Amino acid sequence: MASFVKLAGTKMLYVWLLCCLTDVQGALKAPDMANPPLLNFGVDHGDQEVKELNKAEWVDLPRNISYMGSKYKELYISADGLISFEDVLEYHKSYNWKEGVRSESSDIAFLAPFYFDGFKGIGLAKTKYKDRIYYRIMEEGNIHKDASSYNEQVETLKWLGQYVEETTLNARGFKADLAVVVTWREISSDSADQANVRACVTDASRCETASFQAVLVSDKSTGRTVAILNYLDMKIPMEDNYQAGFNGGYGRNWYSVIPCDGVCGGNKYSYVDSLHSLRGSDLVGRFILDVGGETVIRGGCIPEEITSGILEVFPREVNMFGGEKLEVSGKCSQRSSKIFCRFGSSEDSPVVEGTMYNEMKGFCPVPLMTTKGNILLGWSTERKPTQWTTERKISVLHPSRAPKSVTVPQDVKDPWFSRDASKITVVWDAKKFTDTDANVDISLIGYKETADTVSFKYKTLRKIGQASARRGSFTFNVADHRCTFNCLEFEQGLLEVSLPLQYLSVANERVSVRHGPIPLGWYVNEKMTADNGTDWSDKMCRAWHEEDGKTTDWLSALLPCPCTLDQALADFGRFQPDAGCNLFAGSKCTYHKAAKHCVRAVVPTPGDGAGNQCCYSESGQLVYSQLSYQGSTPDRSHDWGAHPYGGPNLVPSLSHWKHDVVTFYYCCLWNEYKLCDLYMERRPTQDCKNYQVPAVAPVLTAVALNYKSTLVGISLAPEIADPPRGLDIQVKREPRFFISDSTMWQDFDGERLFYLSIVNNVLPGETNLHNNFTILLNNNVGVNVFEKNGLLHITVALPPEMKKPSNERAGMGLLGTYDGSSGNDCMTKEGNIYMPGTDKFYDDFVYKWSVEEERNSAFPFFEAATDLDTNYVFSRYDKIPSNFPEAPDDSDIADVCQDDRNCMWDYRITGSPAVAKTTKAADQLFSYVKGSLKQVENCGLPEVGRNAIMDNYDFSVGSEITVTGCGKRMSFSGSKKYS
Repeated sequence: MASFVKLAGTKMLYVWLLCCLTDVQGALKAPDMANPPLLNFGVDHGDQEVKELNKAEWVDLPRNISYMGSKYKELYISADGLISFEDVLEYHKSYNWKEGVRSESSDIAFLAPFYFDGFKGIGLAKTKYKDRIYYRIMEEGNIHKDASSYNEQVETLKWLGQYVEETTLNARGFKADLAVVVTWREISSDSADQANVRACVTDASRCETASFQAVLVSDKSTGRTVAILNYLDMKIPMEDNYQAGFNGGYGRNWYSVIPCDGVCGGNKYSYVDSLHSLRGSDLVGRFILDVGGETVIRGGCIPEEITSGILEVFPREVNMFGGEKLEVSGKCSQRSSKIFCRFGSSEDSPVVEGTMYNEMKGFCPVPLMTTKGNILLGWSTERKPTQWTTERKISVLHPSRAPKSVTVPQDVKDPWFSRDASKITVVWDAKKFTDTDANVDISLIGYKETADTVSFKYKTLRKIGQASARRGSFTFNVADHRCTFNCLEFEQGLLEVSLPLQYLSVANERVSVRHGPIPLGWYVNEKMTADNGTDWSDKMCRAWHEEDGKTTDWLSALLPCPCTLDQALADFGRFQPDAGCNLFAGSKCTYHKAAKHCVRAVVPTPGDGAGNQCCYSESGQLVYSQLSYQGSTPDRSHDWGAHPYGGPNLVPSLSHWKHDVVTFYYCCLWNEYKLCDLYMERRPTQDCKNYQVPAVAPVLTAVALNYKSTLVGISLAPEIADPPRGLDIQVKREPRFFISDSTMWQDFDGERLFYLSIVNNVLPGETNLHNNFTILLNNNVGVNVFEKNGLLHITVALPPEMKKPSNERAGMGLLGTYDGSSGNDCMTKEGNIYMPGTDKFYDDFVYKWSVEEERNSAFPFFEAATDLDTNYVFSRYDKIPSNFPEAPDDSDIADVCQDDRNCMWDYRITGSPAVAKTTKAADQLFSYVKGSLKQVENCGLPEVGRNAIMDNYDFSVGSEITVTGCGKRMSFSGSKKYS
């Protein structure tokens, strides 16, 4: 239905107003709008008018609302086109928020539908100048029933909830229980020329103004807040730094209303003056963004005029095995039209078909993949477009790090993993699928990887059965689902639970769940036994043993295992916990029963993609595979995969299962370890006698030399503010958050084959303070960054290959020289050595290593909050003043710090015992790490043959071991004692 409506103004103009119904059951009619896309405004609609435009209007909200990850209960409405939280903010001509040029004092949270120099209209109250600012608050159950606009406000609030659900990703069940509507009507610019100002006073029809609106819609139950920005016209003289967007405050970045900020093909539609003419949703001039969380999620859609667009997706992390229902919002499209999503940037990347719910958002099912880390997701209305111009990077997770939607047994004797299973039960989370009575299909999918043809193949091997999605489980008889031909083609697979195609649109979060890899012994056993005898898996083991022995060079390229658990934990740059055997996560160590903790080498071997796995016993000693079937077994293919992932031996998890796990079933688990010696012969533990410890240093290295580089403001005791969270993480200037199980470990691609991973070190069951991270570089360098009580602690682990040759005089910055000498750590780039304790030391050594120009830094430079020239540098502890208010006395410092000089220093500087205790704890931790990484001579594995039983397994110099017997009915001869 369409109707004519009259626009408010001096001239009579007409537009078509389409009254559309949403797709939501029981949907409400969109509210009438006299000036679309603006919601109705003015005192007749329940608004209050801002009386004094020359100062911000303070508004007390009925409850907290979330904005950019923080909660606020008050806001300030400014004539400068913005709504700020916490404090008043005015237009600054020198600020260009999208470039990060701002002062700390003004970096507060605010949203700006139009950040400009608003004309305050001072002294023009009785003239024809028509600028007005209106606002109203609509809260469920708290709208004044006597108000003439009561019904309108109630219906508008209900409609807003359904509208958000229809137009915003991941908004299922959104309920609008609070809304704030702020309208700027016919506001002119204070920087406009005098002719325009006179026109605003004498003839409103010639006054160049802007009319726009911000609507904040909040859902208390979910803590989400959605901003709907409406632009009627922008007939106003523009300045270069007029902007529209959202600022998180506290360095949490700026997010523009127009995506890509002028880099979308360089066209005119990248600028603020076009906001009223661009269609960012179902209406021209309307833009929708979810601004409640740490990450801004774009609602609505991308205007067609933008030549390149940023694709919005949810979720942004998906499993390599796929199955998620990926909600997408790209270019504005026709409802129910087909869309296509490409997962990757190459021509052979998988492309799947999806559907648009409406003209603003749709979905694509996530396919099975063979890669992990960041990939480029493309969106198009064509299956094979000439160019995928609407894209976004998403993160593909290793299956072990993805949320589990299928309940998986942990025992290798469970029927899932057995050769002789009779029944298998699959259990899934029914809520992830659908609220309808739809059935799900249970299937077996096979995977094979062939090195000769460089091919990969997922194939549905068998449709096992159907069950109601709500049932949540399914048990099937294995005898009814046996392989009948080509049974050697697939040795591993996945169990899949999936919705049929006709039900995909009603899925909640997933269209399928897949668990794997699993061995296919139960699937092929009957046919393999008939063709090859009951010992068919033994024959497979021997055949593998012979073939695998043809290529053993990869073993020599592996990192040697650390000799002790303490070394393995402290060598965090080169080794990280194995998800399958992690003492901090309570995992079961399914394949390494003799171990309490295992680590994997972070960086795969170049070319081969192999990786070492090192496991440690209850006593903390390395468990050798030569002495135990539960020992440390290197991986022909790294479980985490290897760049570029898509090749043979490089596929995360699946290549590892092909070469290292299925073969373990053949040789060990399916025959009571009868042929396990053959497996261990091909997977020998790398002797730790060749292990070299890394160099671990704090930044600054001179903590060990009892000096600190401290800049203290004039107040001498600066206040340490509590930030919204411990640490903000940015990668390529984009904020990244590590707040869910699936985002605790994130991989990033860099330039020139440079890759890195970032790990949130929060332990299971602990509160995630977002304050302890390890950065892993692909050159085996590790950087631990830890914040507590406002202090930043940085520890760097450098691999042995970074040691400087003894004849090379050059420093390594604030990390020292790493050449084994303790007297030359403070060395400049030119090779000059300086000693701490003087002011000159800072000028000639410390500051020589500073990054002074933005072009030399990977991070943006912000305007300093204070002039650094006014700060004091204290080169010695006895120079720090002790006469400022609340300064600690010597006895207080001694009680907290004892003889820890860094603790004493920080207590004296800050006056805070909490800061001092944090410094002391950090020193103790660093001392432990340094102690764990002392080079210890190790004799390595004794030459007593396989399966020797010993009274202990400490092979370091000075220890003694006694051989107490042999395994597997073997006998021992020779000396029983070794030292």
